[in-house]
Amino acid sequence: MSATDHTVTAGVEHFKPTPADIEIHNHLPGDPTTVLFKNVNILDSTGKKPYLGDVLIEGERITRVGLVETAAAPGTLIVDGQGRKTLMSGLCDAHTHLSWTDSPTLDGIARIPLEEHVLYTARSAKMYLDHGFTMCFGAASARPRLDIAIKGAIKQGMIPGPRTLANAQEISTTGGAIGPSITKFADGVDQMRKAVREFLALGVDNIKLSMTGDYVHEHMGSEETYFTLAETRAAVEEAHSRGKRVCAHARSAASVKLCAMTGVDVIYHASYVDDEGMKLLESIKDRVFVAPAINFPLTSCTGEAIPFGLTPEMAAKKKLKEEVEIASRAMIKMRERGIKILPGGDYGFAWAPHGTYARDLAHFVNLFGFTPMEAIISATAWGGELMGHPDELGKILPGYYADVILVDGNPLEDIEILQDKDRIHTIVLNGHVHKNITGEGQPQRVPKPTTLPVMNADGSFDWKIKRERFCGLKLVAMGSESPRLTRYAAFAHLETGVTQIGHLDSQAGTVQPLQFLSGSPVENLFQVIEAGSLPIIASGAAIPLASTKLLAPLSGRDILAVGKNYMDHAKEFNSSGYDSSDTVDQPSHPVIFTKRATSIIGDGDEIFLHPDFTNCLDYEGEIGVIIGKAGFRVSKENALDYVWGYTIINDVTAREKQRDHKQFFIGKSADTFCPIGPAAVPKEDLPSILRVQTHVNGQLRQNATTEDLIFDIPTLISTISEGQTLQPGDVIACGTPAGVGLGHTPPLYLKSGDEVTVTVPGIGTLQNRVSSVNEATKPPVSQSAFKISNASRSLNANVGLTSINGKPLNYRRLGSGKTNIVFVHGLGATSEFYSPIISHLQLEQGATLHLFDFEGHGLSPTHPLSLLTMESLAADLAGVFKHSGISTLCPATLVAHSMGCIIALTFALTNPGLVNKLFLLGPPPSPLPEQLRTNTDTRGYIAQTQGMKAVVDAVVLNGTSENTKRANSVAVTAARLSLLGQEPTSYAKACRALAMATTALPVEAITAQTVILTGTEDIVSPPEVVGEYSRRIKGAKAVVLPNVGHWHTYEDVMAVSEQLKTLL
Repeated sequence: MSATDHTVTAGVEHFKPTPADIEIHNHLPGDPTTVLFKNVNILDSTGKKPYLGDVLIEGERITRVGLVETAAAPGTLIVDGQGRKTLMSGLCDAHTHLSWTDSPTLDGIARIPLEEHVLYTARSAKMYLDHGFTMCFGAASARPRLDIAIKGAIKQGMIPGPRTLANAQEISTTGGAIGPSITKFADGVDQMRKAVREFLALGVDNIKLSMTGDYVHEHMGSEETYFTLAETRAAVEEAHSRGKRVCAHARSAASVKLCAMTGVDVIYHASYVDDEGMKLLESIKDRVFVAPAINFPLTSCTGEAIPFGLTPEMAAKKKLKEEVEIASRAMIKMRERGIKILPGGDYGFAWAPHGTYARDLAHFVNLFGFTPMEAIISATAWGGELMGHPDELGKILPGYYADVILVDGNPLEDIEILQDKDRIHTIVLNGHVHKNITGEGQPQRVPKPTTLPVMNADGSFDWKIKRERFCGLKLVAMGSESPRLTRYAAFAHLETGVTQIGHLDSQAGTVQPLQFLSGSPVENLFQVIEAGSLPIIASGAAIPLASTKLLAPLSGRDILAVGKNYMDHAKEFNSSGYDSSDTVDQPSHPVIFTKRATSIIGDGDEIFLHPDFTNCLDYEGEIGVIIGKAGFRVSKENALDYVWGYTIINDVTAREKQRDHKQFFIGKSADTFCPIGPAAVPKEDLPSILRVQTHVNGQLRQNATTEDLIFDIPTLISTISEGQTLQPGDVIACGTPAGVGLGHTPPLYLKSGDEVTVTVPGIGTLQNRVSSVNEATKPPVSQSAFKISNASRSLNANVGLTSINGKPLNYRRLGSGKTNIVFVHGLGATSEFYSPIISHLQLEQGATLHLFDFEGHGLSPTHPLSLLTMESLAADLAGVFKHSGISTLCPATLVAHSMGCIIALTFALTNPGLVNKLFLLGPPPSPLPEQLRTNTDTRGYIAQTQGMKAVVDAVVLNGTSENTKRANSVAVTAARLSLLGQEPTSYAKACRALAMATTALPVEAITAQTVILTGTEDIVSPPEVVGEYSRRIKGAKAVVLPNVGHWHTYEDVMAVSEQLKTLL
């Protein structure tokens, strides 16, 4: 790009994009070279009222508009509008996802194989054209080249579709992706530039940034921002340098301002734009477009998402209803300010499916205050501008491309007729007639009553109006015709130890991880039962069973079991002489006992032989009934309504204990005596009569069905619930058939190495081996009553952490230079606090960087009994040095902030030979003054009892300078996100650690070259405190930054970087 291609608006350099390639070679042999529309109402998208006239198309272009009196050339296709049909430009979707597959989740989009995904994407392209959309601005592709490949196929005339500007995957920062499986990750300026360059090399027309969360997501709200100013600017600069434009998923106020300040060309959503952001957008309205994509959150609230597990009530709790109202009011203000708003509703989700694209135009009228004419101009003329060809696309004028649609009726009178593709009688793209219905056309679809909100004149919303409107395609969940994923198996990933629920496919030797529509993984079967009818879908690819360990589908509760419930077994048991309870073959009442939860094991686990406990180890294959809802005094008639499903149980028994103790509990509750699995299956997916078969070493020993039970399942449920409440997830082992080892002559008891399998068709086969003698002597494992704080962020402290000083800590090593730099963050921050200066100075290119989150902060967990002190945290820092191999032969530079300065000083005083340079950012006084100690401890208490939200405003307000709060919203947002990301209990522990540091540090003994930095408005480390430190530390240099508070690297990264660069 040359300097003449750039202009400057609002202090930001902008550019004139290189016109994108929109050529299409779609003419077929035999196509008419001339098309004449006669007697049509011409809606030319210039703002003029429609007028009656003719339009002549020759080749690819419109050549005449008005009254065409000359005789038509031979072979001309004449289309008569009968004086009532409207000819208008084809429509534009400014937020197109051709590769979205109508999945209920983003991650679900990427699960289909590539070949099928290409077909889906091609189908979507045709569907756009079928519905009158001739322009599509790509807003992200699920795979890097899908958009590009489909655009190429459309251009060559291989498949039908609109003129398309192709995108690649959306780019997001780590932790900021709403759809991780369809996202390219980039952190920092360099990675951002690289990601953009890689996509540009593929041949994209646009670059997509995913900058904020989304309230439909479980844990990432729409008001959260995940990009920095530097990252956004880097992406935009790279794209603009190649003449390409940038679009951004930007719902939050901060993200809209980032987009406006850095030159993002198309802003999606902008739901929470504030007054400052609105003014910025108005100042650049000549070159920026906003596409609110309101349809997706809107349909989440109207009941159309119910088949996919999202009710209007749930949507309201997720703040989606609130976002629709806030965003709609924002769009009204934008319209009043002349900011260009374009349709494009994030179509391609289950409840905002392909084929419903024209809904946006109705939303513009009903919610944003647009007139129907304004909505159509937005979708046509402004669409041509968005596509980069304002003088060739989007209007019915001579010289424009012949991309037109003929509508049966007047969309200015009823904007919603554009939602009915059968009312679009003719579609022409590039002069090629894609569709042409003569005469009256096909019968109109019958409108369907649907709840659709409208904005009242006073700005309030009415969500309860029933309006007759065309509702588009039937909602069909992706994969709804596929086999149900309901062979629920609990498993642990061997690599990470993380446990969850998956669909077991024994034939394929895989387990398919499962998730709820929210994206949350299904962690246990109790969740499946409680979720009821809410859909559960596949999550990622199926995993080989060899990479997992199967667990019992349900554990943690005693098993309710039934004795002597098959007549033949009751007889064999009584005749054995081992039954001390009674001598009657058929009990008069069900014999109920329990097996301890500690006896439960999973499929494939070994059954301990327990030679010191029993010499009569026996098997009992059984069907386990799983209760689905709480029940007390359940009647037999209603009992099956309380059944969720079934599993398989092996009721292993020590026969002599059963005999000697004259009851069942002792002999049936030894460790490993209750194998369960391999899966649990809902009753809807099983026959009403179940068969159970047991084999020992391949020999069939037991074979019976639930029809053979003495007391059927309803009787068992009714009996057990007579005086006690059954809970969801309770398991009833409903008895074993004849053929147990005890029943043979002589008895065939289990011995070491025996393989026992219990099979129930539809559920699977439970297989366990009897172990060798010595395995029963393993030491018992006790379960801790303490819950590790802050462990969920690293999947229960199992993934991605490093053992340092005996603790799992989040540790990262960057670069490989000779100089070692160790970073210690402060209270309420993480190691990410240093990302701005690392990126600005490109430190990893010449040094080895060691970053970690101290105990309880960031991704590092903390045990409830772990007492945090400055000394313990300094010991962890020593562990980082040891783990990193830093020695006195090559000492390190230690960079610390706030409370981290106390940790760093404590370490440096006891390890002077390991630290040759100290860079201290805002060190608090040592010790803290009494009032500051009290305030710090109190803040921790408030956070622990009321959550981080209760303290974040005060900390950020007092911790940033007036200039930062006024002019640097990104810094304020970064500080807020840092604090809100902390786990409250862990934050409180760190507050107490700082408050308890009552001994003054003898900093006069520091030998390292030291720079101490603060800001003029740093109330934690005011200039006088830094001055005192500099006087006490020999040779220390004090630096005071103007207009900076306590969050130094966020507030003035350039000044902080310059001082660190000087020290290094």
